[in-house]
Amino acid sequence: MPRGSGSHRVQNLVELDTTITPLGGTAVYTSVSFRLNGYAKIVGAVFADADGDLSIQQSQDNVNWDVVSSVSVEASVGRGFSVEVLATNGRVVYTNGAGAQAVFRLHTNGRAI
Repeated sequence: MPRGSGSHRVQNLVELDTTITPLGGTAVYTSVSFRLNGYAKIVGAVFADADGDLSIQQSQDNVNWDVVSSVSVEASVGRGFSVEVLATNGRVVYTNGAGAQAVFRLHTNGRAI
C-alpha cells in the first residue's frame, strides 16, 4: 500500500486503527468500523497509565455488535490482544477508568489470512 494511505502492511499485519490521544476520567474511545474480509484475527496492543477496559467488537451488519471480547488494562502495564475474526465488521472500544490518562496508545491490526 502507498505510504500515507492511512494503513500500512508489516509482514501479514495491516493497520486497522490507532490512537495515542489520552482520555479523561471515564471517557470512551470508539474506533471507526473496519471491514474484516481477508483477515483471520484482530490483533494489537494497548498501553495506558490509568486502568481501563478494552472491548474488541464484531458485527455482521455494522449495527449490532454481538461478538465481544474484553481485555482489562492495568495502569502502566501493556497488554496485547488477539481475537479470531467471526464477523464481517469490527471496531475497538476503550473505556477509561476514573483517573485521567497522561499516556494512551492503542494499535489495532488485522492479521491477513
